[in-house]
Amino acid sequence: FASTGAKSIKNALTKRGQSSKLILAMDYPTDGLLLFDLRHDVFMPWAKMDVTRDGVKHLFFQGHEGPAKWEQHKIPVTQGFNEIVWDVSTIDAPIPPRSIDDVRYFATRTIDFDDDEFDKDLVSFSGLGRWSIDDSLPGPKTGLAAHSPKGLLPGESSTMIIKWTSSSGGPISCDIHLGIGKVSFFVDDQLEYTENRPGKRTQNIEASVGPGEHILSWKYEPPPMANMPMSVVWVDNVVLV
Repeated sequence: FASTGAKSIKNALTKRGQSSKLILAMDYPTDGLLLFDLRHDVFMPWAKMDVTRDGVKHLFFQGHEGPAKWEQHKIPVTQGFNEIVWDVSTIDAPIPPRSIDDVRYFATRTIDFDDDEFDKDLVSFSGLGRWSIDDSLPGPKTGLAAHSPKGLLPGESSTMIIKWTSSSGGPISCDIHLGIGKVSFFVDDQLEYTENRPGKRTQNIEASVGPGEHILSWKYEPPPMANMPMSVVWVDNVVLV
């Protein structure tokens, strides 16, 4: 089996209590993402696969529903040396091998707003009000986050825009947390995500872009009732390639 091309790599056949590891150890010029394609058959609960980076587990697989097919997964890497290990271990009966293909690296830039200011060369705004940066994001947080203006009235809206040029194209992502109201996330004017139901917690939204210039925009619209608490949306950890 191969995801692209004619061949892929697969683990050795393992018996009960045995494991088979694929190790990728290399230096990366910048922070980034390592993407790979995985194909595995139904093997629950007889085997499992862990994917670790420098000894820390990032992905775990045990069981697969439906027909076997290629699936794309990703693992973050940091600038410098990283060791990625795909470890397949058999719990009970021998099971079919798993295949890995098309491992690729994308350099990334993460906008986490932790410097407490907007990059004027990258970020702009439209609509009413100006977005802010603070630590008011509800629930678990990694630092500061950007949020839409407070006090918007029904029928008004405010949009944060990021415009940049991607040299390689690839996966992008961001964290979105809606208080109440409605948020719409666009990539090059194409709607990628929208939500108007409160209580969804922070959502990680993923998309993909090609090489060239791109525009991301987060549009917030307040609820029909004015001056409702939590009438904002928070945006954080914008990952660009």
